[in-house]
Amino acid sequence: PAPWTSFSLKWYKELFSSPHIWQAFLNSLIVALSATFLSLSMGVGLIYYHIMGGRLNKLLLLFYSNAVVPEIVLAVG
Repeated sequence: PAPWTSFSLKWYKELFSSPHIWQAFLNSLIVALSATFLSLSMGVGLIYYHIMGGRLNKLLLLFYSNAVVPEIVLAVG
């Protein structure tokens, strides 16, 4: 390997000027925000249902599926 002569931010500049990196970042941001919204919606809906007197026995599966489905998708994919 070549010896280090100096520290440079040149490659970081190249990285962040790439449109492919920004497109991948935007896609990741969309997926993350969608997953967060879905999770919060399900949680708030279940809390509201429970407060209104609903029984959570069957609906609790919906809540736990939010935690289980990502592992299943990773295992199958």
